[in-house]
Amino acid sequence: MKKLKMYQAIFLSILVIISKSVDAQDTSVTDSLIYEMCQTLSDTVEHDMETKLNSLFSKHLGSFFELHDISNEDSLINAIDVRLQVLCPLYATYLHNTVESKGDWEISQTSTPTEISIAEEQVFYNQKHYYYLEASGDTTTVTIDNGLWIDKFTNGTYSKLNLKKDTHSKFTIEFIESNNEIRQSMSIPGDKYRYTIIRKEAKSYFMTVEIPGNENIYSFKLYYE
Repeated sequence: MKKLKMYQAIFLSILVIISKSVDAQDTSVTDSLIYEMCQTLSDTVEHDMETKLNSLFSKHLGSFFELHDISNEDSLINAIDVRLQVLCPLYATYLHNTVESKGDWEISQTSTPTEISIAEEQVFYNQKHYYYLEASGDTTTVTIDNGLWIDKFTNGTYSKLNLKKDTHSKFTIEFIESNNEIRQSMSIPGDKYRYTIIRKEAKSYFMTVEIPGNENIYSFKLYYE
């Protein structure tokens, strides 16, 4: 986590100087900044990622904070960091390769063909109760029922998303609401995540998830008892 803390410290140093205020949950405001930051990250010629990130933050954040009020420094730092991971594949891949993870998530740019049968897919939807590992190692439980995907986190918070079956082995979940701080920063109502059930394993399903506009393909295991 040292790399992440270092970049959060860069955010803080700017915030200390600029004492204005923005709502940390106003992702419509921060998304335009994040798209600009991601484009700059892709265009920057330096090969060293740390140098790129230092240049990125100093270029974009000062002018952004001069234009907006900052009501909650820590929440805004986390919101920008989390949303940048969702919307910027290069940043997400760098953190994945740099920050130690205790989960089983992986990142690729290549699709994995599904091996799931129609019968196994039906069992998947009938199972209803699952869990997966966060990068922190925490266990998040999932209930799939009545067209909903509901996450419940270890701190007692939740996220609610609509679930729509697509073609064989594929479904889409659409964010509705959450009272979890990270998920509030990660998604806004209407954001969609496209899942593929790749195969059934012992006590788990191997899954991939894609975010529209993000070239990364994330894989993980969805466990059942």
